[in-house]
Amino acid sequence: MAIKPGQKLPGAGRPKGSKQIFSKDSVKKLEELGFDPIEKMTELYEEVKEKIAIEEAKKRPSVVAINGMLSTLQKISADLMRYGYGRTPEEKGDAEQEKKSDTTISIKLN
Repeated sequence: MAIKPGQKLPGAGRPKGSKQIFSKDSVKKLEELGFDPIEKMTELYEEVKEKIAIEEAKKRPSVVAINGMLSTLQKISADLMRYGYGRTPEEKGDAEQEKKSDTTISIKLN
């Protein structure tokens, strides 16, 4: 049987769902240390929310500090999303499709 360029070889590649060696080692090390990244991120999220409430309760709250903490909450939320949800592709609107349409420009010189 001749193999054509670009053709998949039967049995080649990493099996679906298999983890990388580094990933397995990392999980094992975290388990040994008793460290749960999801738990720590949720604890940090709650701490930052409390600090925002304290700052907002001040007579003259710092908008810069609050915005920084809100940014931290957004980052933590985005990091936690990886554990529960996969990324979804963004839908392309009509404007994007219009960009891809063929355009012909004719120039007549007199």
